[in-house]
Amino acid sequence: MAAVADAVCISEGTRKPDQRIFEAAAVGVGRHLSQGGWMIGDNAELDVVGGREAGLRTVWISHGRPWPGGPAPDFIAPGILDALEHVLGGAQ
Repeated sequence: MAAVADAVCISEGTRKPDQRIFEAAAVGVGRHLSQGGWMIGDNAELDVVGGREAGLRTVWISHGRPWPGGPAPDFIAPGILDALEHVLGGAQ
């Protein structure tokens, strides 16, 4: 896993969209939420709404589904590779 991710965050009772899980993930990579970052996920409510409420930019992985509505993500990707390409490409 270390070759792919800088850190892994396990909920241990705190779950998205609770901001504490996003804070724990940020701390895991040596950052603070106030520094910004990205939340990539495939759940509109937990990942996109939760990430936005935590002050993060968001990517929704659609898996071919239409956006269900609500606060829109910053980017919609058909799959994880497209999501990572967008984020790692330095998109603002």
